[in-house]
Amino acid sequence: MDTESKQYTVVISDEATQMLLSQVRFLAQINEAAAIQLINAFLDSASSLSLFPERICGWLIH
Repeated sequence: MDTESKQYTVVISDEATQMLLSQVRFLAQINEAAAIQLINAFLDSASSLSLFPERICGWLIH
């Protein structure tokens, strides 16, 4: 069995980036810590997809 993990490139479109920034700006007006948490969760999910692209993001299917 191959022990090396293949790493994939995760492409985040300009539209997705703009949508995230819009949501973060709105949330930051209410709760700055929550806005930072949203950014970190997004980056963690993107990083995870680079190693496990076949997984489904739980928060995307709701």
